Amino acid sequence: GDVRSSPALGSDGTIYVGSNDDLQSIARGYLYAINPDGTRKWYGDLFGAVYSSPSIAADGTIYIGSDKNDVFAFEPDGTLKWVFPTKGDVRSSPAIANDGIIYIGSDDGFLYALNPEGPLHPDGYVKWELALGGPIQSSPSIMPDGVIYVGSNDFNFYAIGGHDKLMESSWPKFRRDLKNQARQPLD
Repeated sequence: GDVRSSPALGSDGTIYVGSNDDLQSIARGYLYAINPDGTRKWYGDLFGAVYSSPSIAADGTIYIGSDKNDVFAFEPDGTLKWVFPTKGDVRSSPAIANDGIIYIGSDDGFLYALNPEGPLHPDGYVKWELALGGPIQSSPSIMPDGVIYVGSNDFNFYAIGGHDKLMESSWPKFRRDLKNQARQPLD
């Protein structure tokens, strides 16, 4: 199907990208892990169309949203780690802070701060959630001082006090880094 998700590159060269399944009568999408030689490593069902781009934590966990109203966390081997339900499509791409907190918006109008261990964390999935003025389809960015910037479909741009800078990993946010270089650094 069509690919509306931008790829993310893992530290080992694995390419992660979302794709929709146009062959079924219901909207369905998948997260693909592709080896650098172009062969498929694995894929995971996201049960809804995919517009979100994946982000990768320092431990290799891959986070992505889908139009099933969920945020998914996958282990590097393709095992589903956890699923967090929102009340709207998740077209925003996650941004991961250095403390592991995942920031992502939803069409339900909330910006979510999710614990990396999902339901196994003492506080559960949600560290906090913040209602903004409308659906959030833009992808958050985290500045070095911890401030989170995100746009909303209410014609506003928000600056939200955070706690930690962007995670140091191969692909912690949409377009990889604060310069939005969307490429791996050259050796």
